[in-house]
Amino acid sequence: MALPRPFSRKRAVLPVCHSVTLALLVALASGCRPEDEVRTYRIAKPDNSEAAPAVTAPAVAAPPQGEPTDRMLGAIVPGPSRAWFFKAVGPVGAIDEAADAITEFLASIRFDGDEPTWETPDGWTESRAAGMRLATLQVPAGDGAAPIELSVIGLPLVAEWDAQVLDNVNRWRKQLKQPPLDAAALAAETRPLADVAEEAVLVDLLGWFDGGTMAPFAGGAAAPKPSTPPSTPPSVPPVAPPAAPFPIGSSELKSQTPDGWTAGPPSTMRKASLKTPGGAEVTAFAFPAAGAMGDRLANVNRWRGEVKLDPTTDEGLAEAAEAMPLLGAEGSYFELVGPDETTHAAMVERDGQVWFFKLRGPRDEVAAQRDAFRAWLGSLSL
Repeated sequence: MALPRPFSRKRAVLPVCHSVTLALLVALASGCRPEDEVRTYRIAKPDNSEAAPAVTAPAVAAPPQGEPTDRMLGAIVPGPSRAWFFKAVGPVGAIDEAADAITEFLASIRFDGDEPTWETPDGWTESRAAGMRLATLQVPAGDGAAPIELSVIGLPLVAEWDAQVLDNVNRWRKQLKQPPLDAAALAAETRPLADVAEEAVLVDLLGWFDGGTMAPFAGGAAAPKPSTPPSTPPSVPPVAPPAAPFPIGSSELKSQTPDGWTAGPPSTMRKASLKTPGGAEVTAFAFPAAGAMGDRLANVNRWRGEVKLDPTTDEGLAEAAEAMPLLGAEGSYFELVGPDETTHAAMVERDGQVWFFKLRGPRDEVAAQRDAFRAWLGSLSL
């Protein structure tokens, strides 16, 4: 590389005084000053024939390769006042072996007041915790492996349940080094646990667990929601969740909205979401007609529990049920009046799906909206 040319400098011109001895210094101090010194410089122009050294990017850890190593089974369940998160994660083989027992455990969740209850399987151990974590269960793993930990955590509910579910599914996916989902893909990632609660979901994920222990998000704004479907990193293959044992219905529901009712926020899980003028909630759900979903007594007792009524019996159910035509089939209608809240509910089975319709809210508001709700039910069609 060519070296820069040296700059040139003019010599300074000093005045001549009568003596070139020490008197010169005295004269300078007393007013015989030199002319301003002038210097000129020639700036060397760098030779650009060689490129500047490249900046090396910091090393990035290699993404996971090969088959997923871990599996997560979890449930997200709305309770009376809190959202509850149940999560078991471990090596694929260990979770596969325990999957039936874990799924049965999750399906056994019920509510006694604000806190969930469940049936602890034989051989499991359970310890109560404090703070956000309500309990920790140890699930035996085969071949002498360490037990699988299943945690139970509760956090406040937020206004938009779908957003809370999406945030936490994406948090779990991040822990498994999987890309986030957008709202449109949520239904394919979850399965309903409607015999536990109408909007409860089962989550089954595969990936590479990073050991993350951060708490679930309490609100919809806590986690990113991509506005467009995210692109999968090219070196991390997406892993599809295990197939659901039955399809989730997607029929379109049509109705005539009563005067004064307003539409609620769009939802992946609800077929209809409306509000009455006094704040009562009107909802519609459709689930595959499997297991407890088609059991009228189980569903009515779940609704009774929501409004703080004791369970009823087959005889009590027969007395309380009113036959009602719904969606072109014969359905059942119930009025459940609790000490503070009331639920009017209807259910009908059609084309392999069970449809549920509910009006729930303060007693006086539900009573005032009874006729409007029944007229709305009569207007429903597919």
